[in-house]
Amino acid sequence: MRGLSFLILVSLVSAVLIVGTSVGAETAKEWYDKGMKLGNQSQFKEAITAFDSAIMIDPYYAKAWNGKGLALANLGRYDEAIIAFNQGIKLDPADAITVYNKGLALYEIKKYEEAIVAWDKAIKIDPNFARAWNDKGVALEYLGRNEEAITAFDKAIEINPNYKIAKANKLGLEKLNK
Repeated sequence: MRGLSFLILVSLVSAVLIVGTSVGAETAKEWYDKGMKLGNQSQFKEAITAFDSAIMIDPYYAKAWNGKGLALANLGRYDEAIIAFNQGIKLDPADAITVYNKGLALYEIKKYEEAIVAWDKAIKIDPNFARAWNDKGVALEYLGRNEEAITAFDKAIEINPNYKIAKANKLGLEKLNK
């Protein structure tokens, strides 16, 4: 059985290299760029294929794992997205964006505590990550931890005084508390 798995893997790698050559994308970076372009065009299934091609060429390409996670999340495949984000984080633990994106996927499947943990890690990497502070506040609000939520919104606003979403979130929560 192991031999068959190896042959399938070799066949897949060969197919990726052949297809890559025929469509003009040959390096992991080129496949990653193609995946990002497809994702930006909301062609998420095609983007996943491109990110998978990048990963086949370079399994240590952390950004490709993050891109794949984003495409999966956009298709509502959050559990798979979390697996991809975890691989990206394993390869580049200092990438606050991938850690943040993992938090978004966790939030979408209502794992608010785990999302907060992810956003806290992103904030530890980049203390000025206003979106992470805001989203942490939203999750805290869902958990009924309103004072902590307001503190998180305040921090997001302190970092970016023009952050309208954080201001609206804080105002809405303060009105609820009255």
